[in-house]
Amino acid sequence: MDNTSCEILKDLVLIYQETKEPLIFDKILRRIDKLVIFILYKCKQKYYQLHKVEFSDLYQSAIVGVYRGIQTAKETESGGEIQARIISYMILEMKSGYVTKAKKLFSSEKNKVVLGESVYNSLQIQDFINLIKKLVLCGRVDKKGFELIKLRYLEGMKVKDIAELLKTTSPYVSQKIQDTLCQIRVAFRLKGLSEDY
Repeated sequence: MDNTSCEILKDLVLIYQETKEPLIFDKILRRIDKLVIFILYKCKQKYYQLHKVEFSDLYQSAIVGVYRGIQTAKETESGGEIQARIISYMILEMKSGYVTKAKKLFSSEKNKVVLGESVYNSLQIQDFINLIKKLVLCGRVDKKGFELIKLRYLEGMKVKDIAELLKTTSPYVSQKIQDTLCQIRVAFRLKGLSEDY
């Protein structure tokens, strides 16, 4: 982007910070759409963990990064600095959603659910499952993947046993579970359920 385009981007970002108008956010996305796709392809090439991730899932993560970059932009920064900030947040979101090794995302205790390193003490397991069911109904999370997650983490079945039960391969089950966990994570970020998740 040239200097003029960066300054227009800065103006749109500052307007969006004040108004939170979805139309302005849409203008920002249209202005930087090619940049988002370019960064997405660069990250897909650079990080082997992203090779098999769906383009649409990565794009959603990148958009969350754009939103976070916009939220943290400062008026004192130049247009180029704001653009760099947005790019950094896009990369950070894609990496945090898919590159970091997935820790055990579902482990239940009495009244808490452990998600990565965040603990939701006030959210009981059934409430959490209901939230994910809503995401499945909205089409944000794969239904079959969610069923596999329940078998794996709530029923405690091994991946090998799930694969035998469904007459499929263990790598398929593992990949489907990992992809669905990433979908849940992205959906939670988009909904703003956890700031540090």
